[in-house]
Amino acid sequence: MVKTKLLKSTIALTALSSLLLVGCGSASASKTDKADEETQAPAASENTDSVSTEQSPAAAGVFGEAFANGQVENNGSSFVRVGDKVYYRVMAPENVQKGTLGGWLDESAGEASSSIMSYDLKTGEATNVASVQGVDELYAVPEGLVVSSINYQETLLCPMDGSEPRSYLDGHPVAVSDNGRMIATQKYVDGESNYNNLYVDGNEVAKLTDEEDWGYSFKSSGNNIFALKEHYNTVDDIQKPYLYSYDENGNCTEYGQVQLAADDEYLTQASGLSQVLQDGDDVYLLFTYYQGSGGYYAGYEIHKLTIGKADSLTLVKASIPDKEASPEEEGVLDDSNMVPSMYLDDSKNIATAMNTVGTVGAEYSTDDNSSLVFYDKPDHSVQIKDSYFSTTDSNNQFLNSGAAFGDDVFLIVADTVSDPEQSIGWRDGYSIQQIRFVHINKKDGKEDVLETLKL
Repeated sequence: MVKTKLLKSTIALTALSSLLLVGCGSASASKTDKADEETQAPAASENTDSVSTEQSPAAAGVFGEAFANGQVENNGSSFVRVGDKVYYRVMAPENVQKGTLGGWLDESAGEASSSIMSYDLKTGEATNVASVQGVDELYAVPEGLVVSSINYQETLLCPMDGSEPRSYLDGHPVAVSDNGRMIATQKYVDGESNYNNLYVDGNEVAKLTDEEDWGYSFKSSGNNIFALKEHYNTVDDIQKPYLYSYDENGNCTEYGQVQLAADDEYLTQASGLSQVLQDGDDVYLLFTYYQGSGGYYAGYEIHKLTIGKADSLTLVKASIPDKEASPEEEGVLDDSNMVPSMYLDDSKNIATAMNTVGTVGAEYSTDDNSSLVFYDKPDHSVQIKDSYFSTTDSNNQFLNSGAAFGDDVFLIVADTVSDPEQSIGWRDGYSIQQIRFVHINKKDGKEDVLETLKL
């Protein structure tokens, strides 16, 4: 069975303990008086006024034209399109753990460098454009490509002019605005403290500091970045999360406390803000829930706000199964495709689907294989390759990441064999034999293996 990754965002959020956003400084938000200082919103840094909405030198960089023309897709992922090029990071095989649960790739903090590759959509040629000691997803900004350092303490910039990658921002990147100018970063220090910053054109515009039992997650929408402040101690001091947004000037809007439909006990299984969908000034926010150590999908709820309007949060809809029921009783499987995505139907009403339009995935085709598919409509797929992934114990293939840009499909596939020594409880363990970076033409099915990493 080809499984879909469940726990990466949950694990990342769990690591974010002890945070506090300090002050708001929003030109557009009307501050709501609160007795508890914990409810106060983030502050813009002192240099906020120096950030201009006019195009800065950074916004006119090597990728500036692509951003201006709306030619940047899938930013902050394994495959990022900028103009006629698709960029991806090929990790060093010695930095990848051979043992795995569920076939997912886990990079260690090895010293070996990754290769940043550029695939030309016109010529079909792949070129190495940079070598960097970096990990995780790629983010495009007007100046080039950025990636986390191997210790997650800073963001590194690959300028695309042949020069060496250099330190760019404090903390590792976690969200980027549509115009590429605004980035949110996070930094975990000494196993105790977390720091979060917001930057515009490389200049800090807001700083987030510590407080016990609080954590933050970030999502971008247009040229705004949303910050969700969550409280982790739900035993002695139950708190609901708070929501803020920043525009590209660093101005903060406080939307107030999120009145979640799930009760406080159930909230302990929340995994933060899953999706943001914007329609003009209306913004919809999707929260998803999981159960147990296996991370079973357990429901969702959707809220709505008006961008830039303080305290405008309202609940739109919720679907939360009985928290006492087992996953089997609820018909919930260990598959993150059960988590819905949001979209607007033909009547501009908010609706949900199991898969996001424009993405690729795997669906069962036979007992021993799964097909590679493309979701052209909500809950409707088009087959790209029948029985493409083998799912036998002796040859189990896992789709780690995929993206489609027109007829061009890009995949990262882990080829594994069953390895009981890697298993934990009911979770099956595997040993990765090799990792393949693959390009497939969606129209004619022609396939090219761009890179093969032997472990």
